[in-house]
Amino acid sequence: MFSLRNPPSPTPPNKTFAFKKLRIPSRANRANAARSKTKLPCSGHNSCGRNAVSVSGGGAGGGAGRTPFRATDQDGDGPNRHGFVHGIAVLAITKIVLPMGSTARAEDSAPKSLSIIVPVLNEEQCIESIINYLKNLDPMPAEIIVVDGGSRDKTVNIARRLGVTVLLSQRGRAKQMNAGAGKSKGEHLCFLHADTEPPKDLVRAVDRALADRRVVLGGFVSYVDHNGRPFVFSTLNSLLKTWYVPFPFRPLSVVRGLRILFGDQALFCRKSDFQHLGGYNEELPIMEDADLCIRMHMEGGADFKSQNLKGRGHVRLVLNRVARTSGRRIGDWGAMKAMVIYNIIGLNWYFGASPEKLHELYNRLYKDSHR
Repeated sequence: MFSLRNPPSPTPPNKTFAFKKLRIPSRANRANAARSKTKLPCSGHNSCGRNAVSVSGGGAGGGAGRTPFRATDQDGDGPNRHGFVHGIAVLAITKIVLPMGSTARAEDSAPKSLSIIVPVLNEEQCIESIINYLKNLDPMPAEIIVVDGGSRDKTVNIARRLGVTVLLSQRGRAKQMNAGAGKSKGEHLCFLHADTEPPKDLVRAVDRALADRRVVLGGFVSYVDHNGRPFVFSTLNSLLKTWYVPFPFRPLSVVRGLRILFGDQALFCRKSDFQHLGGYNEELPIMEDADLCIRMHMEGGADFKSQNLKGRGHVRLVLNRVARTSGRRIGDWGAMKAMVIYNIIGLNWYFGASPEKLHELYNRLYKDSHR
């Protein structure tokens, strides 16, 4: 859904980018092969399982040397019928999209503390999986805060049993995320959906991105799949809408650093900047993420004046890291229906629909129990 409103070592130049059982020659090797009229090596299929994507490369601030993406299945071998499609999609990101990104370097020191805030509602099917995943991040976050909005299942009991901080809040993602931020102890915040897996080096990636004081908010490339099936169209659309959504209406803001990001991209920011702005708009039942992007861009960081920083705050999409998110709604609706629904809500919000109108649209169009 989208809308608008008011240091790893460098990759050698001739190195072949490789997936498991899939070798894709670099530009120099392709040129040599063309001159010698030899056939390029390409055989087999890579593997890709639900928990299979491992994205390696420079951190959010280490844009100088990006090592290749590697996709394997859960056991490390064995072909998957979606592997080739997934491999091509990831290759497109690494070879075309990544060079577009600009990142800031950070010192190789201990990263600042990060609090991960997970708003939930009836998520007993995936809450254990995401908590265990977050506990294995490297380095580990300072804390994991689960904020429940009134679940009727076992979500709260499971979260408490796993030893994370559990807060009870009024229903509504904006309210839940504000409640979690208010109780957090970290210098940095990451707001994460229960069905989204951030990069394994989340803490350091966030730290490197926020090393640039102009960056007030950020997120990662969203890779969408469901039950092992990659949604290539939705993944590419989620990536490109970061630019094409704001540009027609706010082209100058885009030049100045505005990007439109959403919750399935694992949004992160400094706690001081989030508090300075007043957090999420709790009147909004939906589109709270896009609203936050625009407001943080316009306001800038809490220390912009003291640091003598001019211009708007930058909202950054970290292009060399992936957040893997479930396409369960897209799987139920279909990609085109999902896009129509997202556009209906997004356009209503952008053109000034009241919170009551957005509530009515939200309740009418979203029928699942996770809203």
